[in-house]
Amino acid sequence: MAKQPPPICLRIRNAEAIERARKTLRRLDEADRMQRRVRWFATKAIVSIREMNSVAAPRLKSMLASDRAAWQAQHKMIVSILEKISRLGV
Repeated sequence: MAKQPPPICLRIRNAEAIERARKTLRRLDEADRMQRRVRWFATKAIVSIREMNSVAAPRLKSMLASDRAAWQAQHKMIVSILEKISRLGV
């Protein structure tokens, strides 16, 4: 004896539930992909800022002390923010 398929209303409800689950998974995958991209860009920015700081080091010596302190404070703040983003994400 062949097994009877479930009633059509149950099959429709099951298909709707599967479609909602797939949409949710696609949305979560997209969010995860964007999170990884943001972290990657933050890491690239950290590398670029560190390179920029090493190139600017000779000019920093000739700057006024107040300008040098402002530059270093901004540098530390930017690196700190980018490190948080690259570690934790947005």
